[in-house]
Amino acid sequence: MTLLMLRCKDFVDSKKKEVGRIVSLAKTSAISFFYSLRNYCLKQKGVLLVLMSLITFKASMEASSLLNGEVPVDQLKAISLTIGGGLLGFTAIVFSLLLFSLQINLQRLRYLDFYRFSADRHVLGYLLSCLIVSISIIAASLFIVESSSGQHAALMFWAVVLFTFLLIFSYKRAIQLIDPIEQVRLIESEVDSSLERWGKVIERQILADKIAPIESLTNKDFDSLRWQLCRRYPTHQQAVFNSIDSLCSMTKVYTELNDYIVARNTLTKIIFIIDRYMRFRQNTFIEGSPFMSTSVESEPVFNYALERVGQSTSDAISADDKEWIQICFEVFSHLAQNSNFYKVQHGYQLGQQITSIIYYLTSGVKETIPLKNNDVMINASRSVGGLATALLKTASYDNLQQLDKSLLLLGSLSISKGDITVINDVMQRYGDIVFLLLFSEGTDAESEAQSISTSIHFLGKLHLQQGGKTSFNLGYVNGVYGFGETSLSVKLSQQAQILLSDTERFKSEITSLIEGICLWLKVSFNDRYELYQLDQEADLDLFHYLYSLSDTMLKILLTLTSEITEHQLRHDAYTVINREIIALCEIREDKEVFRRIDSYDFMNSLFNLHRLIGSLDTQSCSSVLTINILKLGFKAASINSDHGLLVKAICAAAIISVNNNEQSLYRGLIDKNLNEFSGHQKVCFNALPKLEYLGRLGRFEKGRTMTSYPRCTIERFCHKSLTNELREEIKYSIEAIKLNAIDKEVGTN
Repeated sequence: MTLLMLRCKDFVDSKKKEVGRIVSLAKTSAISFFYSLRNYCLKQKGVLLVLMSLITFKASMEASSLLNGEVPVDQLKAISLTIGGGLLGFTAIVFSLLLFSLQINLQRLRYLDFYRFSADRHVLGYLLSCLIVSISIIAASLFIVESSSGQHAALMFWAVVLFTFLLIFSYKRAIQLIDPIEQVRLIESEVDSSLERWGKVIERQILADKIAPIESLTNKDFDSLRWQLCRRYPTHQQAVFNSIDSLCSMTKVYTELNDYIVARNTLTKIIFIIDRYMRFRQNTFIEGSPFMSTSVESEPVFNYALERVGQSTSDAISADDKEWIQICFEVFSHLAQNSNFYKVQHGYQLGQQITSIIYYLTSGVKETIPLKNNDVMINASRSVGGLATALLKTASYDNLQQLDKSLLLLGSLSISKGDITVINDVMQRYGDIVFLLLFSEGTDAESEAQSISTSIHFLGKLHLQQGGKTSFNLGYVNGVYGFGETSLSVKLSQQAQILLSDTERFKSEITSLIEGICLWLKVSFNDRYELYQLDQEADLDLFHYLYSLSDTMLKILLTLTSEITEHQLRHDAYTVINREIIALCEIREDKEVFRRIDSYDFMNSLFNLHRLIGSLDTQSCSSVLTINILKLGFKAASINSDHGLLVKAICAAAIISVNNNEQSLYRGLIDKNLNEFSGHQKVCFNALPKLEYLGRLGRFEKGRTMTSYPRCTIERFCHKSLTNELREEIKYSIEAIKLNAIDKEVGTN
């Protein structure tokens, strides 16, 4: 019995759970349906309101028919006349007040804009409808009869309701017309309507007329029929002219009122209008055509837009208004970017337009210089640098030098003034430009890289010549030579890590980066080497920053260049890296230089260069590398008493010579350097224990080796790949050091 009761209880509980689940699902479905219905009603509220009004109107008319004959006709006529007359007078008053309000609020606009907004057809239409409704109520009073008096009363009620809604709509429309954002939207919509209307006319003419096509010398996709019809029907341009005038005038008004949000929204609308014009014109732009009297004959819209924005820039400079100047620079920058987009993506011949835009932008930058306003200069740097990087992303080099000159001008003035904020932003822009140049392809990339390198070099010389500006160093090096998150060095390292994460997928990008770094190091070598030398004279204020960029690039080249890299590219990488290292070795013998070189793993970079030698045809590469490594090690020992770097140099040279069967060269170099190395016997004896340790690494099993070693690339190589031949060369160097020390001790005695 107990078992039966338990089973019954379980059955009831299971059914309760099932019923509860069904109820929960039903509630969820009901709630979901409710929200769906609510969202639909919100979206269709206008339609639903009209339907409800019609249903209510129909019901009220049916109900009012029951009152026919019950409402006194004389009283109903009097009420109709009173209400109709009142509404008629009220309409006249509202009409006067609305027009007066519009005139007061629109008086700052041009005449054409004042006429456009004060004579808005929506406002006039609503008020005219109010007038018609009020007159209809008065006129309907003449036709009231006793058999339909109830329905007349209902109609009068609905007429008053309609009058009220029309009045509200007219008020809301008037408020919109005095809203500057709405005014800008209306100006834009008017341009859209005009261009769309003329576009349809042109399409009809193309279908109807048989016009002889014209062949363009510069654009194979040139639409000659549309071009001729655009010239035949130039009326579409007038709407664009008017809109540009209106927007520039409105911008000036609102900048005087310090309302820069509206001013920005107003002037930047020119970008969208010109974009709309370019889409309307389609592929009808020509450059260098023999049948055009001037190169910009068919582009008056561009010329007019640039002149008006240029005038706005001049007005802003005269008013010393940095916000207004920034808005103008942004407009120029975006106009150039939009034009470049249509040039690259759609093949439109807009090169001359881009050149004109950049000319106006750079001219504006020059005009702002006398203001000596740091904020203006920073905004100019951002606009110029942003435009340069945007052009480089599409491999457009035509106008890069003009932008480079503007950045150079801003940077020079900043250094002369000792202003860290402006030069900080300028160098950041140069860093962005160089980063994109490293990934650029084409014959123009080399000349542009040379130009940018020359500019950075000029700024570096100017900075070093100032003297006594140690706090200014970070401003100069940030962006190009610095270690910040946005510096060129850090961005390159991050990009290299991404590429190495999937070498097969990013094979082409890896090749582009290797070629770009080789190109940059090649074209900028003389400039950077001179900065190294000048920096030595300036007490090494910037050496570690200047070297950091080269060191980063060398490491990236050594990391990315692998066995799968094409032979010629490996040779180029080796040539570039070797020249960089030789240059650093030739810097005057300064104790501080070697301390910083060693701190940046310079010896490891030098040693890793031997990986590129294997596929090279020349036999002298390894010899030169061995000579440089030993020269660096013994020089560091002589100047800094750095026995650690001496040990690394001896082992690295031994490894390279053994790998290339040049043991005799290695032993000769050891003997030569030891003979020239005098007065530092203590350094050699300090180096012996570590040399002996490295020479014994091959005798130990891996499990018994000390975990603290190896710490550098050379020690890791000895730990994993120590051969009998290499052990013999290290042993020879140990014996040579001991013998040399004994000989010199005997000679001294």
